[in-house]
Amino acid sequence: MWSIPIEYSTDNIYLSKIIDSEELLNPELCINNIKLIIQWYWIIIEPFLFGLVGTGINILSLNVILLGKTVGLLFGGFVFRFIGVQLALINTKFDKYERLFVGISWFPKGSVQAALASTILDAATTENNALYIEWGNEIISIAVISILIT
Repeated sequence: MWSIPIEYSTDNIYLSKIIDSEELLNPELCINNIKLIIQWYWIIIEPFLFGLVGTGINILSLNVILLGKTVGLLFGGFVFRFIGVQLALINTKFDKYERLFVGISWFPKGSVQAALASTILDAATTENNALYIEWGNEIISIAVISILIT
């Protein structure tokens, strides 16, 4: 038997699952157990990840030009990615609604930006270079804007 403690406040929550010999011989059952554990961890970690990145931006100090460039870049990326997906699906048996779904579903999400933006600012702060710190703050602002849009 194995268990994974997840601490929240003063209570301990345990995801427990007894592994018997049948599950060890069946890789699909083991993979399903791993998926369950990762889903539980993501439910707990996701708000912290996006919340901490969101606190790194000051809404009142947002540069309007940077905001416009970010929205334009995201929209342009969406358009070109959508066109590329549609071109890739030309000789398939998908109907127009399925092609539309695939094109929309391939729009980027904000999780990678959230994870990497603070790392860049941290590296800039370590070097103690004012220009790099300014760029790091801009990258965090762009990441937060892209998370809000996508």
